[in-house]
Amino acid sequence: MRHSQQGLTLVELMVGMAIGLLLIAVALLAMSQHLRENHRLLIEARLTQDLHAMMDLLSRDLRRAGPLAVQHDGVRFSHAGSSEPLAYRLHDGIVSTKIGDGHWQAMNDIQSLRVSSLRVVPRTQEIVLDGACREACTGSTPHCPPRQQLRSVEIELTAHAVHDARWTRTTTRHVQLRHDALTGACPT
Repeated sequence: MRHSQQGLTLVELMVGMAIGLLLIAVALLAMSQHLRENHRLLIEARLTQDLHAMMDLLSRDLRRAGPLAVQHDGVRFSHAGSSEPLAYRLHDGIVSTKIGDGHWQAMNDIQSLRVSSLRVVPRTQEIVLDGACREACTGSTPHCPPRQQLRSVEIELTAHAVHDARWTRTTTRHVQLRHDALTGACPT
């Protein structure tokens, strides 16, 4: 009488366990790689989002600026028609805005992003308004024809992620300022 075999032999069981462990190791490796990539994308997205948010605030305030005083650490200004001084500065990796009685409010979280440069470059373009006068300008008419000064600033922010300094981003924006100056006059 022949006995039929039931179950697995020890060798078959060991081979099955080795294949199972190999599959688990491959799955864990793929999952850890996915988590690293996800973490990198989150750092990059947060860096980009924070830079754009700071740039939007800077642009909005500078767009309404009156006279500008660009300094090595930032820019100081006031809004046209207002005597309250406003300012932005870069100090120890933090971009801050001046609020109220000289208090500085940080615009970025130093735990996630460190700003390495804040550059504000003012530009002025003068446009001669030739066709603005009804009568032609003569040599005896001073400051004729009138001129319009178009003011703008170029803002550049560079920052890197605190947890991974390899991730550095720079954003630049050209901002046209309001309240253009008009000089000169037409002959009367």
